[in-house]
Amino acid sequence: MNEEKKEPSPPTLTKWIQENHNLISTLAIFATLSAFANNLPDKDQGRLLSFLLFALALSVGFEILLKFPPVQQGRLYWFGEIFAVSILLFAYVWVATYYPYLTFFLFMAAGLVVVTVIFIFLQMAIRRTVSRISWLKGKSQRTREELIPLFGSMLLMTLSTLVLGHPKFLRALWQIISKGR
Repeated sequence: MNEEKKEPSPPTLTKWIQENHNLISTLAIFATLSAFANNLPDKDQGRLLSFLLFALALSVGFEILLKFPPVQQGRLYWFGEIFAVSILLFAYVWVATYYPYLTFFLFMAAGLVVVTVIFIFLQMAIRRTVSRISWLKGKSQRTREELIPLFGSMLLMTLSTLVLGHPKFLRALWQIISKGR
């Protein structure tokens, strides 16, 4: 039997849209909900919700960009180029509109990294200390290993309370957050 190998047909705009209509619909829904949330009566919560929905829309938009086939001409090529520019402008509008929230989330992420690094160093210090405490030397290794995270978290909570409980620190943090409004 002589079977002829069919060459795959070049991708077309219609075929690409049919294959990716779920992602395109999801992008449209998130963008629409973001615009709707921005007009809610409670402006602060509405803008935060709009920011989060906008972030979801952007992530879906970038996923769609990654699914474009490598074509050099035709309607699909131009659709992809215009779609890429639209998503980049969408990202620019997102950053320009929501930079106060982005700044806040950046500070929050940096704070989380700092807290994690401090926690790791505290764990190392506590591990050394626990191995040197005389009343714990008679305990099993498992018991000592279970006490290390407990001591670390207690120490971290104490340090956090001291830092966050300081009025000047809280005042400075509030000024940073309120400037973005």
